[in-house]
Amino acid sequence: MLFDLFGVIACGWMYATRGVPLGVAALMAPLAWSGPAGSLILCAAAAAQVGDAVIGVATRKWTMIVGASLLTAVHVATAVATT
Repeated sequence: MLFDLFGVIACGWMYATRGVPLGVAALMAPLAWSGPAGSLILCAAAAAQVGDAVIGVATRKWTMIVGASLLTAVHVATAVATT
């Protein structure tokens, strides 16, 4: 049980370590830079969300699939709109 608990906690920390800085960058990119620089950051965030959706499919977590897919669409739409 301790291993399972540690695995869950470690997984959460690993996700936050990637997700928080990338989320902040994706939020600030359209405000700070219009054009290719902002779009590049948003495309990187979209790629990370695609990876999250794939993990959701592999683990059959529908909320992860839907959430990541919606955020992928938002990142791509914002990247297209800021170019």
